[in-house]
Amino acid sequence: MKPSPIALLALLLAPLAQATDYPLSVTSCDRQVVFERAPQRAVSQDINLTGMMVALGLQSRMVGYSGISGWKTPDARLMAALGDLPELARKYPSIETLLNVDADFFFAGWNYGMRVGGEVTPATLAPLGIPVYELSESCAHVMPREAASLEDLYRDLDNLGRIFDVEARANALVAGLRTRQAEVARRLENGGEAPGCSSTTAARTAPSPPAAWACRKRSSTPPAATT
Repeated sequence: MKPSPIALLALLLAPLAQATDYPLSVTSCDRQVVFERAPQRAVSQDINLTGMMVALGLQSRMVGYSGISGWKTPDARLMAALGDLPELARKYPSIETLLNVDADFFFAGWNYGMRVGGEVTPATLAPLGIPVYELSESCAHVMPREAASLEDLYRDLDNLGRIFDVEARANALVAGLRTRQAEVARRLENGGEAPGCSSTTAARTAPSPPAAWACRKRSSTPPAATT
């Protein structure tokens, strides 16, 4: 079986990636989040964030996901990649949702599972021992920041790689995405057309990164949560 380009990149970059040294401090929006160890019972919110977890091969570190079927039609390949992992909430999870599965990590964002002033926020989960990493582009809802770009995606993949101690995988994904981004830019400069973009998620082309990430910014915001 021929190895995928991402697998080859991971092998080449593995010597450059060091094991995460815990405790680890990671910047999330305007906060510093400290991780004492790699999460083992993670929960992700929304199809894009869950796709990032799948692209990094983190299903075995997850206890479930939320916010997919209530907003979008689930992608069949993503669902297959998630296997037996349950959807814990169709839209926004509650604190009880996360406590019931003994979650030790929540990957979400503002208007991606959390609302300003809502029940589930980094501040409400911290005393319960559930650290939150916020989707970088969503930080615009809680702090001044530059416009969303693909650099947000690269930053999030890098940080997830550090948090879960899978830096070689994250390095390979980001390298592949940057290569594709450069190819798209060259094609446009030469008067060609960029590859079509779609809502394809990480699982659709796993273990290769999703084409959609390389040619569109994930700047759409789901509808506000309803109570």
